[in-house]
Amino acid sequence: MSRRSRRLAQDIAAAPSAHAAWELLRSQANFDQIHVAACLHRMATQQASPPALQELLSYVEPEKLDVDMLAINCWSLAKLHKAPGTQALWRRLVSRAELQRPEFSARHLSNLLWSVARCRETEAKSLLEELPRQVQDMSPQGLANCFWAISKLQGDNLQVVDVLANEAKLRASELKAQDLTSILWSASTFAVRFNDLIRVLAEHAAICAPQQSARQLTNAAWALATVSPEQMRKTVEIIVQKALQRGPLTRDLCNLSWALAAVRGQASPLMVETIEGLQHPTVGLIWALCVTRACAGPLLMAGVRTGRLSGGPAEVAQLLWCQATVRATGSELLTAATEHLPELSSVDVSRCVWAAAILESELPAAKQLVLQAAEVSLHDAATVVQVSWSLTRLQLYVPQLLERFSFLEALRPQDMALGAWVLAFWHFVGNRTFFEDIGADLTYFGAQDLSNLAWAMAIQLVTNEPLVVAIAVAAQRKISSEMTPQHLCNLIWSFAAMSWSGVNHFIPTLTRWSNEVLQRSHEVETLGLAATSWSLATATARQPRRSTAGGAQQALMDLSDERFPMAD
Repeated sequence: MSRRSRRLAQDIAAAPSAHAAWELLRSQANFDQIHVAACLHRMATQQASPPALQELLSYVEPEKLDVDMLAINCWSLAKLHKAPGTQALWRRLVSRAELQRPEFSARHLSNLLWSVARCRETEAKSLLEELPRQVQDMSPQGLANCFWAISKLQGDNLQVVDVLANEAKLRASELKAQDLTSILWSASTFAVRFNDLIRVLAEHAAICAPQQSARQLTNAAWALATVSPEQMRKTVEIIVQKALQRGPLTRDLCNLSWALAAVRGQASPLMVETIEGLQHPTVGLIWALCVTRACAGPLLMAGVRTGRLSGGPAEVAQLLWCQATVRATGSELLTAATEHLPELSSVDVSRCVWAAAILESELPAAKQLVLQAAEVSLHDAATVVQVSWSLTRLQLYVPQLLERFSFLEALRPQDMALGAWVLAFWHFVGNRTFFEDIGADLTYFGAQDLSNLAWAMAIQLVTNEPLVVAIAVAAQRKISSEMTPQHLCNLIWSFAAMSWSGVNHFIPTLTRWSNEVLQRSHEVETLGLAATSWSLATATARQPRRSTAGGAQQALMDLSDERFPMAD
């Protein structure tokens, strides 16, 4: 390149505006692809799309571009990808890139992949095949760009992603705060979880927190909460607190609160204070406070009454769910949800009727909402079951809705268990009990589902022994993970009641469960302890010999006596 040509390229790149760069280019009698690329780059850096852009694009000749000019033009076009006329040229550039793949350096490849991903050009996924060859020569920013590109392109080449993940682990200490956050976020979007990479990056994310912006910390917290909510709780809490100290924007605050809610973390006083200080707190922020056990009730209802919290039907449904979660008083949201019922989605109807059943302090408004929901045209099977459960909890009998159970399809495990519970509660005799729909595999039934199912079988005197065995096996597997003492008490009562129907060989199982309740007795209501001790007494009374359950039974009775001592 001549000195004059080089100077022209520099002047175009340094032009004060995109328009000035274009005028400078157009004033030249002779210009080449380097000058065209410099002008296009100037427009891209200013995010400007002047009328002259169409003419400038016509000057780009992909077949004359070397890898440097190709990478620069791809980057510029990615920045301007929403401008009219860019798509046709973009396809020509991608075709040229495919031909020049062997000439790419690591820097060219990372920049091209970033550009391709920004334009969602999925046909260029073959560029990913070059990554294993170049990954060791990439800069930390190049690694981050490639991770982000793969997450956007939804690349299914796991071998390529593995290579990137291993390289990122080896060079984690070299990553700058922005690159580290970008890789964390990208890795959290993959279907396959790279737990080792996440663990290594999480350690560095906590170390790098002082150098990160509120947005970077927010993205890191979101990523960790998405990938591994149980293991990353402490790290997420630390990162959220650091981000709050930087005064995050409302959008970041929403994502921070979501991350904290996802890991079931504890909302700090600073988070509560920050949200309370907002002039218009969002529904999502209130939801997060409810989930994180912060005292959101007064803030929630005050916001509703003053109009600071408002929105459409979906927002009303979410706010009502929040109110029920924190057991706040007030009928305003119940009334608003009743008015909006025909406009709500099936999921929102389910949220509303669940909330109505929980808010026992607002009984008249709650009953009105649930009865109104029963009259709405319900097409979703899960919603029919949920509305029926809410009606049952409020002691409202609507047989027409129960009759629909015979025709429900595509039911989830929790729907079948809840449906069986509702039918058993009303002793409703229909064409379906749900027990015949449930096989021996109860893998996807939760602890509460198993409890509901066993209770329904006991109430209806169902003696389906293979199903009883399956429930016992599934419940035993969940004791240490998700089985609460209340669920155990319900299961013990149900199995004891079924023993009177001939299913009487579960004494060892009842004993194990009772010992578990005994160890966690501080979490159990007195009624649960009494029911458990009665159940053991009932079950063992039918045994010809003294049962080994006697010790557990006596201990439970002693605990009940301690809580309710007999009067003199």
